Amino acid sequence: MDVHCKKDFGSELAAHIPYAYYLHTQNKLKSTTSSLLSKEFYYFSDDHKHTPPNKPNKVETNVLDTTLNVTDLNREQYIPPPYKDIPVYTIRVNPDGYDRYDVKIVTQKTRASMVAKKIKELLEHDSHERQGYAKMFFCYYHSKANHMIEAHSEHWDVEII
Repeated sequence: MDVHCKKDFGSELAAHIPYAYYLHTQNKLKSTTSSLLSKEFYYFSDDHKHTPPNKPNKVETNVLDTTLNVTDLNREQYIPPPYKDIPVYTIRVNPDGYDRYDVKIVTQKTRASMVAKKIKELLEHDSHERQGYAKMFFCYYHSKANHMIEAHSEHWDVEII
């Protein structure tokens, strides 16, 4: 079954995504279509498309009626995706290749290789904690940014590369 969302984001979160995830758990989901930048919310969909910006969406006959209240939805066909089980990693890379206090120049290729190595490590090792785990990586930041990195470390798990 195809799930097409042409409603606002609130309706999409409340009705379309849980319905699409329900179909996914039943091996009935064929594809999903939604607005631009929505792919991550449909991570379980093997065939997600987005509608081009500034173009009205087609009126689909198999779209959920999101004028209903969420309490009116068929709860047997309503399963929110387990977003909390997905870790969130943020990798921040200094666009400049130097630290003026250290005067060490790091080439763009070296920075890209280090980030690629970290991403590969994260993908290969499933060692994160579940339930909304988040971690920030700071790559090649100036020493003058240390106070900001320390402020982040008060709230998140932080690693400096």
